[in-house]
Amino acid sequence: MKIYKLVLLLLFVNQTFCQVDHGSINYKFTVIDNILDSTTISKKDNSAMLKFVNNSIKKNSDKINFKLEFNKNESYYEMIDELIDESDKSYKIALALSQSKWSYYINVADNEKLEQKNAFGQNFIVKYNLSDLKWKLLKDTKKIDGYNCYKATSVKITKNSKGTFEKPVIAWYAPEIPIKFGPKGYGNLPGLIMELQEGNLNYYASKLVFNPKKKTTVKKPNKGKLVTKDEFDKISERSGNWDK
Repeated sequence: MKIYKLVLLLLFVNQTFCQVDHGSINYKFTVIDNILDSTTISKKDNSAMLKFVNNSIKKNSDKINFKLEFNKNESYYEMIDELIDESDKSYKIALALSQSKWSYYINVADNEKLEQKNAFGQNFIVKYNLSDLKWKLLKDTKKIDGYNCYKATSVKITKNSKGTFEKPVIAWYAPEIPIKFGPKGYGNLPGLIMELQEGNLNYYASKLVFNPKKKTTVKKPNKGKLVTKDEFDKISERSGNWDK
């Protein structure tokens, strides 16, 4: 019966929102807990350094904002450039550890995801199959900005010279907005991701714009060496600790 009701809901909302074919979503983020601990940097006493690094993220999270632009099949997510003094060390640390300078492109029709990043002194565009990220859809629900949202969970797996690491991912998506996109290159769910928790960072939608008069143009990353995820993992394993 619950599955039947969910199917009816999805049919209703798809009919209601079928006219939404382009627009933009603004996202902000907050820090749930410390990003680094004493084992991440060194076994030595680095309490002062750790406190400065973790406080840098918390202090600057309000200054870092993101924008997702989308059409029916594509989306592009990047940080919104702000007029902020980048000589501020704490701000630069916040940018680096929150990976704010990375950008993400999704094409659901082609099952393609591109992640543009700078690593090991070089620009890369890492190519993924969008369906490689496996979601577990749960029955948990909550209201976010008036929308009924459902919970989905997954695991982000990264590799480097130190080993293989898993990071829990929790998404809250709104079937009432049948757009298969979200922050940080996450998507392919039956609704817009309104809130996403990746490790200790929590991203949330702060502004939704549907069908503006000016047609939305979705960019595609083009700066960097194009590599597959497996190729980038091998580079990471050779080059050192990265994106743990």
